[in-house]
Amino acid sequence: MADSIESEFPPHQPDAPASGVGARLRTAREAQGLSLKDIAARTRITARHVEALETGDYDSLPGRPYALGFARSYAKAVGLDEAAIAEAVRAELSARTPAPETRVIHQFEAGDPAKTPSRLVSWLAGLLVVSVLGLGLVFWRSYYWPSADLPALVGPEEPKPAAPRQRPSRRRPPLRRGPTARWCSPRRKTASG
Repeated sequence: MADSIESEFPPHQPDAPASGVGARLRTAREAQGLSLKDIAARTRITARHVEALETGDYDSLPGRPYALGFARSYAKAVGLDEAAIAEAVRAELSARTPAPETRVIHQFEAGDPAKTPSRLVSWLAGLLVVSVLGLGLVFWRSYYWPSADLPALVGPEEPKPAAPRQRPSRRRPPLRRGPTARWCSPRRKTASG
């Protein structure tokens, strides 16, 4: 397995002349007359990581996101297109990464005796279901059933007899007040007035 991966993706040799993104970055840096330390100071990336970007040694970088970020910063510092450099680094990283192995899913087959539960497991599962139902019944009877045997706390409500209806009094209030209060009735007429 390791031999097949090495044959597909030969190990990186840092001493070999770099091509691709690293070469473009180095050419732009040298055209501006900057050293590795100058780029490290401008981008705040360590000099060994800047050198790893130039040689294409992405394995010595902390990870893929760092490689992309470092390449963008380097490209910005030397005046290259950041997006184009980042895309080229993504392409190089994708070409180096081996394809993941296909995952084999072992599905359950009904006829496979190794994957069917044993009789003991079946009996234990049935016993568990019956015991849960039994405990539920005991709880229900102890919690709800005694309420049927208890006497009512409030007796039945008896209707109250209606109070007899009183007739309004026929007396009318006096119209005048004073020492000689008179009662006026519209039906009676008095001789005095």
